[in-house]
Amino acid sequence: MDLSRIYQINNLVYPDYILCHNCSFEFKLPESEDFQYEFVFFYYDPDDWFVPIGELIRRNGIFVKDINIPYTPESPCWTRSGEVILSFRNVDLAYNSTFCCKNFEAITLTTLAQTKTTSDILLSSTSTLPSPSSLLPTNNPNLNLSGTQCSTKTSEAWLDIIFVIDTAAAMSHLKLKKLSGEIATTLQYFTFDQNGDHTIRAALVIYGSNITTLFEFNNVTTFSQFEIALFSLFNHYNPYDSGSNVYGALDAAYKLLQAQKSHRLPVIVLASATYSSTGFQGAPEISQFIKSNGTSIMVINFDSENPDLTKALQIIASPGYNYVSTEQDLYITLVYAFTQINCICPLHSKQFRIFNPSSNNYTNFADCLYGVNGDISPIYANILCSPGTLVSIRNPEIFDFITDEILPYDLLKVKKFSIGLHKSDSDGLWKWWNYDGSETPLGEYPSMSTTPDPSDNYGYMWNYKGFQWKLQTANNLPLPYICQIKACDAENICDLTSVKMN
Repeated sequence: MDLSRIYQINNLVYPDYILCHNCSFEFKLPESEDFQYEFVFFYYDPDDWFVPIGELIRRNGIFVKDINIPYTPESPCWTRSGEVILSFRNVDLAYNSTFCCKNFEAITLTTLAQTKTTSDILLSSTSTLPSPSSLLPTNNPNLNLSGTQCSTKTSEAWLDIIFVIDTAAAMSHLKLKKLSGEIATTLQYFTFDQNGDHTIRAALVIYGSNITTLFEFNNVTTFSQFEIALFSLFNHYNPYDSGSNVYGALDAAYKLLQAQKSHRLPVIVLASATYSSTGFQGAPEISQFIKSNGTSIMVINFDSENPDLTKALQIIASPGYNYVSTEQDLYITLVYAFTQINCICPLHSKQFRIFNPSSNNYTNFADCLYGVNGDISPIYANILCSPGTLVSIRNPEIFDFITDEILPYDLLKVKKFSIGLHKSDSDGLWKWWNYDGSETPLGEYPSMSTTPDPSDNYGYMWNYKGFQWKLQTANNLPLPYICQIKACDAENICDLTSVKMN
């Protein structure tokens, strides 16, 4: 392919060639700076429509997709599916797109680094965790400033958690006792009850060659009842069983969640020390089915030196929830992870998340964004964003998320869009709206490219060249716009039929 015939428009990359079978093209990537390429199939005349066929982003030297999710040997592909409408033929067409990376350098994935603050973290009378910055890697102390923090008030969480525990020979009495203690330490800060909106329930399934349910959700009335089953785990250790029926255990856990479902968010926690190819057969497929149907899967690896087990568990786990049993202060990690899982967005929006390559983990924020492609005066757009507001772009991370996840899908080909920056009625200063109706002054980001006219009252972003954007101001200029609403979290309960599971 002639490299000169590849061009860019509004964050999209276009190789200009006639459609053919088994086509290929190549172009030289920038050597050092970050970039984003969106590969699309573009159909001309009489209808113009796009089908996304690939995405490649580089952030801080890491190749990622979607919401800063890294391409890895375990997750090498970006996928999309949807429909296009040929109005002149009155036909709806479905499409499926897959874009994969094939060659990977050998890398070492580290587990989540934790700051070691124990007694002052989990012993408060309100059972409230500290801000995410105290639990996230210390090399990124300002991550909590990137967006609205998800609630970490454990006593308000609403979860159904089923623990799926390996009791075969590769485990031991000591490991099972240790795990029982860590689970109990983790869960004592949550509110156990069958009733009540802000309560959790727990269940317990053990497996080796066979599967046994020790405790069901419907058994829960108090935490002490669950503790009895939990602390009996070591009695079920079988040193003569080398089996590992992970497929059957996950299937049993999911069926129990469905049979005894509630208003709570479902979570499976899989703790495993045993690998066998037959036991894990079908596990990737059933775990994908479970996750796609709204259940998060957390894994705890009790034999991280076993490469087969490690790889298999990485595939099973939901992104960012893959842990190692020897991790320091594991209970702190688990408590924080449960509050992160308890933070979700409405179906039509996308949740702001940040991936930290150094820790191979994510932080969810309680900000849910969506775009509206219609020319609306910003004063009315802000009303239509209720119960949220027009979006606040207070840092580069949220703007990267917008260009990655909102513009290519909600506002394709849009060059200008309204944001929540406005001239305050109270003092005439430029400010952002907060969810509670209060205002925060404009900081250093983004900078004003020009001095606003005295009559200007709203801000908007302008894609004036390539990937270059400017903050502009105007007087009630009708434009497409982006809304943000607060996520459902531990303190903000919502109907699961209207939310998008992570």
